Amino acid sequence: MHYLLLLSALAAGCLLAVQASVNLQLNKAVGTPYGASTVQLGVATTLLLAAAAATGALGALGGVPGVPWWFLLGGLASPLYITSGILLFPRLGALLTVGLFVTGQMFASLALDLLGLLGVHQRPLSTAILLGAAAVLAGITTIARAPHPTPPPPLTAPPTPARLTGPAAGPAGSLAPAGSAAPTGSAAPAGSAAPAGSAAPAGSVAPAGSAAPAGSVAPAGPGGSIGAAGSVAAVGTAGSAVPAVPAHAGAPAGSRVPAVSGRFGGFGGVGAVRAVPGSAGRVAPARVAVARSGWLLLGVVAGAVLPVQGAINARLRGELHEPLAVGLVSFAVATLTIAVVLSALVATGRTPRPHLGGLRTVPWWGWLGGACAAVYVIATFMLLPQIGAATTIALTVTGQQLASAFIDHTGAFRMARRPLTTARLSGVALLILGSLLVHLG
Repeated sequence: MHYLLLLSALAAGCLLAVQASVNLQLNKAVGTPYGASTVQLGVATTLLLAAAAATGALGALGGVPGVPWWFLLGGLASPLYITSGILLFPRLGALLTVGLFVTGQMFASLALDLLGLLGVHQRPLSTAILLGAAAVLAGITTIARAPHPTPPPPLTAPPTPARLTGPAAGPAGSLAPAGSAAPTGSAAPAGSAAPAGSAAPAGSVAPAGSAAPAGSVAPAGPGGSIGAAGSVAAVGTAGSAVPAVPAHAGAPAGSRVPAVSGRFGGFGGVGAVRAVPGSAGRVAPARVAVARSGWLLLGVVAGAVLPVQGAINARLRGELHEPLAVGLVSFAVATLTIAVVLSALVATGRTPRPHLGGLRTVPWWGWLGGACAAVYVIATFMLLPQIGAATTIALTVTGQQLASAFIDHTGAFRMARRPLTTARLSGVALLILGSLLVHLG
């Protein structure tokens, strides 16, 4: 029986990695990560409501008005964690994203334990804890610095062919006729321009502001900038249009620069990196480093809120005495919070209005995110008194790492495939070892 409980904790950790992966299908369907988080949390709340009603736990909700107000704030962590997973998984991959979550969880739980915060029993600093913390840092650093198995294409314009052929070729500085399209693989001469709005097929040179298909690059313009506005056509689905952001200084008045979509860009301009005028198509390394650092920090913060959520929910459980009622309150607060955030972002034009009609296209497994979240909450509440908090957290963290490594290596749930390398496997081993030392040492 004891081993079955241990396996249950391991499986609960795997569900967190699966949850973040399948939630990407909701994001694709509704067109905004905040809308996807709202749908996923709504599903989880509905499932917990049904479970609480079936077990007679709803009566415990009568004690909610008498608890301290901050006992109800544990649910605020869920929108941040879920939305961060939707944003980070396609940019960093499952393995690195979950590694960042685990790192945040480890150091936040250490702060709670060593300082005795939020009612957590204080524990002394030990050699095992220090070694575990060092192993976690070494593990996440190894994964983050490991070479990407499939690097994104460079953001540089291809060299102009020595000899141009085809009807689209013309002398330098000539203008293509309105509405004309260059044949596949052709390139307009340096300095030439096609009218705004014309479509160029894959591999061709498109003018600044035009809708360019996957892999196309705007032609070189004055001063070595990419296009007249210093823009770079975003890498996306062939023929897709990427929202434009203001052009750089020195660009013609009224011009727009599309966000550079890639490993750390896209999603409607969130975290987009812009080309630097006069850089001949290159994105400044410092800007790329800053963007990457921002995503890495988001992953650590999103992981750190989970132990805080657990500590607050533990205080709420002490008042309500029903795990399912506590989970229901937590997810109800989370759903309400993300719904308010979504409404504010839509009203201010910071995110598109969710397209609920797209939910019909979500595969059946794309709805598992809400179920994974609900099962994880129930499992952790049930397992904590049975096998202890330290063992539960250590095994759930191990499950997260194993599941994320599998998803990355196989490309499961339509994720980009990132084969495991020796460096990435070493990082996973260090993370797991560090987690076990911190929580079991």
